[in-house]
Amino acid sequence: MSDGIPPILAGDPQWRRLDARMLLVHPVQEAVRFLPALLVVFLSGRSSDRSQWWDLGILAIIVVLGIMRWFTTRYRIWGGQIELRQGLVNRRLLTTPADRVRTVDVTAPIWHRALGLARVEIGTAGGGLGAHRIVLDALAAPVAAQLRGELLHRVATAVATACRPTRPTRTPS
Repeated sequence: MSDGIPPILAGDPQWRRLDARMLLVHPVQEAVRFLPALLVVFLSGRSSDRSQWWDLGILAIIVVLGIMRWFTTRYRIWGGQIELRQGLVNRRLLTTPADRVRTVDVTAPIWHRALGLARVEIGTAGGGLGAHRIVLDALAAPVAAQLRGELLHRVATAVATACRPTRPTRTPS
């Protein structure tokens, strides 16, 4: 890969982080996700004698959860596989062979576009009812486009290799 590569992590040059600008996106997404609970907490606090520090503390916890996603999410394309590591306490490792990639969708919701970010969803062929997806939320838009091109190039190369006719071997007469 060339310019626009996410920062390489110390210790393992293969693992990459999501873009740091996601620190502006994910706390807002977490707050929206917990909005019903926040409304209950804030409204119940108004009718009781509870200190407003509780309300601010709960909001701070939600923002910290959003920020922690950046510190605990890493991905790499290495050894013919796509790997996504997430979580601090509840760690997850999603792994799929790169040759099983079927779709690479790059989308940019309004808050991502405003910051020059994009979301990459990698759809893979899988057993069962449907295919599973690896989601890299908040990559820099040029990095997302480059990643999409790289993954689709790998798929095209794998298909071309699999569909290449084999040469018949001649047997001595």
